[in-house]
Amino acid sequence: MDFFWSQIALDIAVQNENGHPSNWNKKQIDIFLKNFRKALLIKCQCDNKFIRLFNLPTKDGNVNYGALTIPSYYTFRRIFITKKSNSASHYRNLFAIYFNYDSAHDYINNKKALTFEKLPAIPHFLRKEKPSAPYPGLKTFSFTDCDLFHGREVHIRSILRYLHHIDLININQEYKDLILLYGQSGVGKSSLIHAGIIPRIIEKWDLFYARRDQHIGLKNQFDSFITPKPILLLFDQIEYLEERTVSQLQKDLSNFINAIKNDAFQRSLKDVIILLAMPPRLLEYIPTLNILEEAVIFPKNEDGEKDEVYIQRIDQLLCESKKRLFLVRSLGLKHNLWRHLYPIMSSKYLFRYCYSKNKLTLSEIYEKNIKPRKKLIILDQVEEAITRPNTQDYPIETLSNDNLELKELASTIAFFLQKNTNCKIILSFRADYLAEIEDILEQKLLNQYKKWLLKPLDKQGVKDAIEGPLKTAYFELKYYDGFTNDIMHLLQEDSGSNIAPALQIILNRLWNEVKSNTRFITKEIFEKQVRKEKKIIRSFLLEQLEALEKDVNE
Repeated sequence: MDFFWSQIALDIAVQNENGHPSNWNKKQIDIFLKNFRKALLIKCQCDNKFIRLFNLPTKDGNVNYGALTIPSYYTFRRIFITKKSNSASHYRNLFAIYFNYDSAHDYINNKKALTFEKLPAIPHFLRKEKPSAPYPGLKTFSFTDCDLFHGREVHIRSILRYLHHIDLININQEYKDLILLYGQSGVGKSSLIHAGIIPRIIEKWDLFYARRDQHIGLKNQFDSFITPKPILLLFDQIEYLEERTVSQLQKDLSNFINAIKNDAFQRSLKDVIILLAMPPRLLEYIPTLNILEEAVIFPKNEDGEKDEVYIQRIDQLLCESKKRLFLVRSLGLKHNLWRHLYPIMSSKYLFRYCYSKNKLTLSEIYEKNIKPRKKLIILDQVEEAITRPNTQDYPIETLSNDNLELKELASTIAFFLQKNTNCKIILSFRADYLAEIEDILEQKLLNQYKKWLLKPLDKQGVKDAIEGPLKTAYFELKYYDGFTNDIMHLLQEDSGSNIAPALQIILNRLWNEVKSNTRFITKEIFEKQVRKEKKIIRSFLLEQLEALEKDVNE
């Protein structure tokens, strides 16, 4: 079975309760084909391009939908069960369109991207203008560091495949909605989540992330995620859409506003808030559009006002205003608007960034982004419910053995997953607490989950972590032959340090040594700066303490 039909079979299996089509009987096949034909006819009636693609005959302007030929029972068997047919291109297009693609060619291109042979591209609005260094040192990678995060490509690819229900080896795998991500302290779980997973799903999933807060508690944090929220749509840099002229954008904007005023989208705007970010030259045309009664124009960013203060003003205005359309001037912020708004807004709204290089109007982009999405809920540092219990909500005398906070979370998740099938949940924690957390989950009858162990970086991971950031256009750095092997040996000698943070400390120190001159790491520089260290992290922390003490004394 070739790639196309293998992926179609997986999609059919995900969509149907009957499992993989290779195991279907005649009754199951006949029912599917009946629904298959009905769905295709609806698509043809809604979009003429499919009529042209299938070359359906017309008479007196009427389409002969009876001429739409679909696979027979025997053709279906040859494709999915006996696997003796590659099938005609006509049937390939039929199945691709059934799954909301324009053609078999479009389907193949998209699905090959989903197999993640190459990781999905990072959205442009997540990229930093220019990082200060290729290696961050002893800190967790954030989603704005995603360009610099390397060494975990295998894990990222595997987790993305799992989230998208893609298993290229075992096509009958049963996918669990709860994932336990665990590993030793400092192995890089939070960095993997922030800089590896989040950037590659944020455009197509609704994402909810929180590190466990001792004062709020895991259950309350989880409840806040599943509480219905209005959708916040940020149309950023609309002047670049399709590289339109100002007059074209003015017409597009006018049509979009009129559609909103006339409720052409058949959706109550009480559930949708729209931010249109645009340069001042477009705001000049706003009065001619007769929408000032529908919109709020943000006040100009005052001179000297910090970005954070201005964003808080935006947040307050969104909360207090009864209007649902907001026009945002070019703010002159250091980073783009999305990066400032997301940390504040994502807890209050389903925050979606609307930007497209395709030839779409604002109305089409709106419709595309208003549709329901899959949800991913991530709770990080879950073990802190054990190590740092919440004494506000639970009596101290009950905390030592009962783990009430985790039990309440497990009960809430179990109940939630019974009624929600379009959501994945990741609980991230230290490996020391795996047995304890598993026991709590199974006590609450939550025994269907996927365990994901994050191991320390291997040699290839170390190599990728060194070389990956240097492949960007930001930095130029070279090093002597054998540099990677020497670092690997040094990390193996320091068995008391975790590989990921120790590696970043080493690389950051070497970068600071050579960045202002040759930008070449010699054997001598390596020996002088790091070879002498036997306890890398301990040595680094002592250096920081000495520097802090010096600052205090001064």
